[in-house]
Amino acid sequence: MTKQCDNVLFREKIRQYDALLMRVQDCGAQQYTGFVEKVFSRRFEGPRRYGDGLLEVVGSPGHWGQVTLKDGERAIVFVRYLTHSGRYYQDHWRGHLTIIEGGDVAVANWQLLGEGGLWGPEYLRSAARLLDPSNPAKVALPYKLVEQHLHEEIALL
Repeated sequence: MTKQCDNVLFREKIRQYDALLMRVQDCGAQQYTGFVEKVFSRRFEGPRRYGDGLLEVVGSPGHWGQVTLKDGERAIVFVRYLTHSGRYYQDHWRGHLTIIEGGDVAVANWQLLGEGGLWGPEYLRSAARLLDPSNPAKVALPYKLVEQHLHEEIALL
């Protein structure tokens, strides 16, 4: 039986960050610039509108199996603006899902399957698959279902 708190995959992220679909244009040390293709929420937008061209973001660091974004990648990125620094920041821990296979698949680079099962609603859990059986930290989820779940969770806030 799945606990009610396990039926949400993004709830804590979207409570603190906005979800954006971005295409990364240029990566630096820990900063990247990306074109915002789609805005799922605008609660932490800041002075620059997400859809107004390129957005500079301080990315999350690559460590403990966490991957960083690369030039040309598309991803659902969790971002917020912090007034004290005047900059946009990606969620520091598992702050994006890379989009692959022509836009049909979102890859969560963290372990969602296995002991305890996948977080999220049943329709998302049953559609999840491992990209590589030897790497349980790369879970492929159908993009349309990830987008559906994002919209459902944002509507609850």
